[in-house]
Amino acid sequence: MTTLPTRVGPTLATWALVVGGVAFFLGLFPVIGIVVGLSAIALGVLALIKGQTPWMAIVAIVLGALAGITSVVTTANIEAIMAAGREARVDSAAATPIPVASPSPSSTRATAPTPVASETPPAPSPSIPKPRPRPTPTPTPTATATASPRDYECGSKPARPSGRFLCDADFGADWPLTVPDGIVYCEVGFGPPYPITFEAPDGTTYAVNGTAMDVTDLPKIDQIWADNPGISGSKINIEPIISAGLGLCEG
Repeated sequence: MTTLPTRVGPTLATWALVVGGVAFFLGLFPVIGIVVGLSAIALGVLALIKGQTPWMAIVAIVLGALAGITSVVTTANIEAIMAAGREARVDSAAATPIPVASPSPSSTRATAPTPVASETPPAPSPSIPKPRPRPTPTPTPTATATASPRDYECGSKPARPSGRFLCDADFGADWPLTVPDGIVYCEVGFGPPYPITFEAPDGTTYAVNGTAMDVTDLPKIDQIWADNPGISGSKINIEPIISAGLGLCEG
């Protein structure tokens, strides 16, 4: 009688090697790489204890350890990576050029005044519509020209209804600017998406969000944007200032 060979399934060492390979590719993901890497190490150790294919078990342990170390580094630096991505988006929005359409010859001819023989003044010629306005900074209203921004209460609205006075005391460690207070404005005259601007105590007005940088000639908020002391090379999140301005647009 011929005895058929018994079919043997994957050994513990084989599973350890498979899990180690998966962990190696998941090492760049935070937390997930740590969990899968530890699983590969545990299976590899069990395979060595049971004496199954030592080279497979050792390779699985090495791959699991590399995945765990990579995932730990990624998890520890995830906040810095996200902050760098936000800063890159702000710089990209500021660097995007604004297309300006030049008037066509037919439009130029249409604006030329027509001479008349009588003393009646010529009718005003139609103006050429511009694609997007680029306003100059609005001067401070007369009612507040002699007052310092410190004369306002935190959270109060100054002369312009679209403004709100902000203080560092209201935000604590989340205050993202190097000046202690100022007035955030929603420039509602431009329509959504609304430009958000910020007037510093010295009277200088800055463009805060990407829309304000696109449609105005104001200096960027980067000049008074505070560095993040916890993460080298990054800035404190500017979102609280933008949210306060957008709240004025909606209100």
